[in-house]
Amino acid sequence: LDSLKEYFLVSQKKFRVERFAGQEEGNWLYSEVTDPKGAIEIASAACRLQISQIYERVRFEDSSDLTSEN
Repeated sequence: LDSLKEYFLVSQKKFRVERFAGQEEGNWLYSEVTDPKGAIEIASAACRLQISQIYERVRFEDSSDLTSEN
């Protein structure tokens, strides 16, 4: 799919947004944000989105495990 330039995976269990950005040479550049006060770049829309906005109405089951790597 040549038109796909970037995509995101958003966790439903904890603060975690993963970004995959397509590079000209065909590779994918990976980045992630797990800090609730952080932001993620959305290059295809020329903007940054605060992680807190993504999770604004989300209530996690176990709030003690919000930023763990499990």
